[in-house]
Amino acid sequence: MADKKISALTSAATPLAGTEVLPIVQSGSTVKVPVSNLTAGRTVAMSNATVGSGGSANAATSVVINGTDNAANGSYILGQRNSSNAWLTGDYQSAFGSGSGYVTFVYGAVPTVFYNTAVGEQLRLDGVDVKATLGNFVVGTAGKGITTGSATALGLGVNNTVTAMTINTNGDIGFGTSTISAIFGTTVRIFNASNGGTLQVGGTTVNSYLFTSENLGQSSLGNSSSHPFTFFTNDIERMRIAAAGDITVSTGNLVIGTAAKGIDFSANGGDVLSQYDEGTWNVVWTNLTGTPTNLVGQYTRIGRQVTFTYATGAGAISGTAGNVRFTLPFTPAYQAVGTSIAEGPGTPVLNWIYTNGSCYPIGFGAAYMIFSGTYFI
Repeated sequence: MADKKISALTSAATPLAGTEVLPIVQSGSTVKVPVSNLTAGRTVAMSNATVGSGGSANAATSVVINGTDNAANGSYILGQRNSSNAWLTGDYQSAFGSGSGYVTFVYGAVPTVFYNTAVGEQLRLDGVDVKATLGNFVVGTAGKGITTGSATALGLGVNNTVTAMTINTNGDIGFGTSTISAIFGTTVRIFNASNGGTLQVGGTTVNSYLFTSENLGQSSLGNSSSHPFTFFTNDIERMRIAAAGDITVSTGNLVIGTAAKGIDFSANGGDVLSQYDEGTWNVVWTNLTGTPTNLVGQYTRIGRQVTFTYATGAGAISGTAGNVRFTLPFTPAYQAVGTSIAEGPGTPVLNWIYTNGSCYPIGFGAAYMIFSGTYFI
């Protein structure tokens, strides 16, 4: 072959078939090599690679692998779409979703977008936030979820805020606020500066709530349906408020924990009932000859009213009427009188009187006597 300058050679038919031969120097010798071997050593062989090809990709900066830009199948394009975005696209069976899709990778102030041509934009990274444009964030593995870095609270929100719900690093949860002051252990706070907050639990017809109202200036616990409200301890019902308002203490007592407090009857024109007591007292006799076989009496006190009964029992006792004295369970506020029954001949019914700080029988039986009466303290 006569020597010719390259510029004088006839142009080859393109694209090359791969069987064409070129001379190269190998180990000091000039040898020939097929064009198909010039790319030997790469990991994956490309059936067809074109630089600067494609319709929408920038012709100067794109690479099309095994197809053409926006082909229905078999097209992978890495290139620059315009001055702002870089593209990576895949075919129908690619990892970018069902149907042809692409990913634009950000440089500058432009978002990175994951796009599916069948449904539109699916995920957007705008440099600060990550947005699932059309769908949900799905956690596909048990035990995995959404979390934050060390010592960082997790905020979930709407309308471009993250205060709709906040989980702080102690596990406390705030709704409407990221400021949570734990009271006893882990705390859930529901906050609204104007209207307070409500915790509501319910179904189709039965609804219960706990709310605090700034406008009403109160906190409330109840329900909004015509059903009883019950209180349990140890899985046993202890108290029930009927829908009509009646209160039933099921298994225990209603305990007044502060002196001079009680049940207020002022709605009926009454007062506060702060005392009810049933008990016994030790009777002490003065100027009595002999000892009664019983020295314990019983009483009932309702408010300021005291009712008592005391039986001396059988025994050889004697004394002078008007001189013998015995004690009462509480000191009367005023002069008091009552009756006594004596079992003995000639004195079947006797009276007693409290006056001048002493209580004594009017008349006296020689054997067995029962004293009873009602007075005020």
